[in-house]
Amino acid sequence: LGVVRYALTLLLSGGVFSVTTLVSYMIPNNWFVTLYLALYILSPYLNLLIERLDEQQMRLLILFGIGLFSLWPTLMDIVRDVTGLSFIGLYPLSNNGNLNGYTIVQFVLMYLIGAYLHRFGEQIRIKNGWLELIFAGCVGLVTVWQIILPLSARAYSNPLIILMAICIFLL
Repeated sequence: LGVVRYALTLLLSGGVFSVTTLVSYMIPNNWFVTLYLALYILSPYLNLLIERLDEQQMRLLILFGIGLFSLWPTLMDIVRDVTGLSFIGLYPLSNNGNLNGYTIVQFVLMYLIGAYLHRFGEQIRIKNGWLELIFAGCVGLVTVWQIILPLSARAYSNPLIILMAICIFLL
């Protein structure tokens, strides 16, 4: 698609062909595509892990992942937002923080949550209207959070954002 767009741009503008520009149109500049492809490559190995875990083990893995890659980084982001201090070395992913959840770790965590819901989701019984209420509550909290502490509110690693994704999946 990028090559077609480049060709059309050349034809319509009468520009000069450049190999560098052509290559830049061919390489995806969307982080989502790159991470999704990485997850796709990892998925057979993740599936082997998922198949071997029982419900309790799966739940512990997900809780550990949420604690380490969602709750802790979000807490550190809040501390950074409030104090202005960045505690390099206290983030589990990088020295630059949690990168707002734009990492393969977040994709793997969501994949594991989705697999858990697929395998054991029928056991989750939520009365009519509760998922919508939980989702709306999360939207409200994230909106208020965005006003107060804008740097950490909309990060993909934010536990409220993860909970919203789970609600949408269950709906």
